[in-house]
This record gives sequence, structure tokens and C-alpha cells, in this order.
Amino acid sequence: MSNPQTRRRRAARAVAVAVLLVLGLPALAPAAPPPVDDDFKYFPPECDLLVVVHMDKAVASDPVRRVTKDIPDAAKGLEEMKKDIGVGLADIERLSMGVRAREDNALMVVRTNKAVKAADILATFRQKRFPSDKEHAYKEVKVGERTLYEADQPDLPSFCLIGDRTLLVAEVKVLKPALERGGKGEVPAGLRKGLAQVDQQATLYFVADLKHVVAEDPKALPGANDLPGGFNARTSLADTETLTGSLTLGETITGRMAALCKDEKAATALKADVDKGLAGLAGELKELADKNTRIPKDLVVLPGLVKTSAGGNAVRGEWSLKSDTVVTTIKALVTPANPPPPPGKEPAQPNP
Repeated sequence: MSNPQTRRRRAARAVAVAVLLVLGLPALAPAAPPPVDDDFKYFPPECDLLVVVHMDKAVASDPVRRVTKDIPDAAKGLEEMKKDIGVGLADIERLSMGVRAREDNALMVVRTNKAVKAADILATFRQKRFPSDKEHAYKEVKVGERTLYEADQPDLPSFCLIGDRTLLVAEVKVLKPALERGGKGEVPAGLRKGLAQVDQQATLYFVADLKHVVAEDPKALPGANDLPGGFNARTSLADTETLTGSLTLGETITGRMAALCKDEKAATALKADVDKGLAGLAGELKELADKNTRIPKDLVVLPGLVKTSAGGNAVRGEWSLKSDTVVTTIKALVTPANPPPPPGKEPAQPNP
């Protein structure tokens, strides 16, 4: 039978264990990556497009798991992406890509959910990318305190590993200047407005500073007859300053978009153009479905599911679909109409 002193020691040990668990568990779990704003210290100056994918959540989501299980080419395509990123998709907590559209300069900041090694990344990037390709050579170049692994061809990805969870990937013409800037950079005003609007917890999202994109290239957006439904992005988005979009993958898939216009009048006009374009798209899809029975009915009704609204200088759109519907639609679109017979079996011959 325990005495009071023994019970006190046991109680003290229990309290100590509880304190260690409470204080220690956060340290045992992988640290969350810094906010996406931090990635802008590496992105090209005057970046006007941001794309973010929570890659581990994407590949683990219900629709992606089912599509890759049933469509081998989809699974192979995701696996091949590793050669362009350097690490497996399931090992990426967040991949962000900053782009300056006019110069087609893009840099990826890959935040991994576990420690990675430069030697493993190098082995991945050296692999052949197609049957007649050869293994690629990389040389180590010191840029300040960082090590840049420069590809032997200028259009292939070079990389730099910062710590053991942050990987920078880009052509050397973009990556080397990023390292030379020494971590200096800030979020451009146009993208900052969009980041305040978009759902940063979505599986993937984008923010575009359209005002900057169009100022540098007036023909950057699709014009008349370039998009389905008759929507002319070049004219309809002329007074749109920032455009955002997001996709949340789960048993229900939800898409959202928002356009910030120069004023309320521009927002009202844009909503009218979007609604007209959606109606036109619905008509085109119905016409296609009438001619081709392989076009799923769920695809035909999709434009009608988009709910648009305008308030102040903002236009918003949202739609939701069950994952089952999306997976069935994708499989119907990519499955051959007359699949080849299984190996060893000849197709049935019609009776004479």
C-alpha cells in the first residue's frame, strides 16, 4: 500500500509528464511553413501572378485519389511532375509560384512537410525526361552563403535548398538574381489586394494583378472568339484590377472567383458580361452533347450552377459539385469510346 509521500511523487511525475507532453508535442510536429507573403522575397520583381497549391492535400483528396486509381495516365502524369519539382508531391505542404507574365519569368518556392536533402533532389533532376533524353549534369555555384545547383541547359530547372524544408526551383536566369537579392522583396500592391480576398486555406488558389499584366501587354488576355460562350476577356476585364480564384477538393468540390474592379459601375457591367458568357457556354455545351452522347450531362449543367453576385467594386462567383460527379465526368471524357480488348482476347466478330 502506498504512503502519502509515494502518492505525492507519483502525482509530481504525472504532472511533469503532462507538462512535457504539452510543451513537447508542438516541437515534435513539423513546423508550419511561413505565410505565403514570405515567398515574395524570392519571386521575380514586379511579379503579377501568384499560384499556390497545397500539394499534399491535393494528392490525398477524394477526387484526385479516385482519378489516379482509375486512370493510369493521370497517376503517371503526377509522378512525372516530380522531375520538374525535385521532390514527391505528397512531400510538399505548399508549392507557390510567382510569375511576371510579360517576361514569362517564374520561380517556385516549395515548402516540404519533411526534411529533404540536396543530394536526393539532385538525383531527381538529373533523370531523363523522355526516352531519347540523357542524364543531365549540374554544377555547384556559390551565391553568397547559398549553393545554387545550375543545370547544364538554360531551360532546365536549377535549384537551391534553403535549410532542409524550403526548395527554390527556376531557370538559372531567374533563380540566380533571386539569391543575389539576399531575401529582399515584398508583396506587390495588386497581389496584396487579391490575397486579402482569396481563401488561402483552399486546396489551390491564384491571384492575378490584371492591371499590371495588361499595362505591360494590352493583348495579354484572350480577345473575341478566344473563349467559349463568347466571353471577351480583353474587353470585359478591361476595368478589373485584380482577379482571384480558388478550388477546394473534398467529397464536395467548391470553386470560387472574385474580381476587384475600379468602381461599382465596372463591377455591374462585368457581372452582366459573365452571366451572358455562362448562358452562351451552356448553349454550346448542350449543342455538343446533342451531337456526341459521350459528353456527360453533368458537364452541360455546370454553367447553370455558377452563382454570381456583385457588391461595391467586387464581382464574385461560386459553384459546388459532388466529387462523384466530377470523377465520373473526367473518366467519361478521357476513356476511349472503343477501348481495345484485354490482352489475349480478340474483339467479337459480327455474325455473317
